[in-house]
Amino acid sequence: MNAQLRHRLRVRLQASRWLIRCLLTWLPIWTPMLACAQDNDEAALQAVHAEIVTLIGDAPCANVVHCRVLALGSRPCGGPDEFLAYSSITGNKELLDSKAFEYGFLQEEVRRKRKSTQGCEVLPTPRAVCVDRRCRLDMRVR
Repeated sequence: MNAQLRHRLRVRLQASRWLIRCLLTWLPIWTPMLACAQDNDEAALQAVHAEIVTLIGDAPCANVVHCRVLALGSRPCGGPDEFLAYSSITGNKELLDSKAFEYGFLQEEVRRKRKSTQGCEVLPTPRAVCVDRRCRLDMRVR
């Protein structure tokens, strides 16, 4: 092996050692910060879901024409992750759609950070029904 090749290998080895030392020094510092960011996204996701449920409230109805279905989130293979029933009497469609979009965005961020592979099952779209003067979901397959 000539001297020039040995010198290049020595330089690369030193650079590799330096990189490993840096990673071992900084990784313990950054790991909690990354976990904290992920926890924040998960907390935000739960907060948006709770806000949507609060906006929907009791979902009162006089008959089925007042009941609507809100699709939340998305599954890796397509389709929503969850459905909620709401009332057109008390529910603001534009606001609920906006919050559902925000929820989907946050859910995708959380899934990306977790590197989560959720089961690939497309949920059938339920229909909204009015039962006991409240909008509910009928999950029976049509």
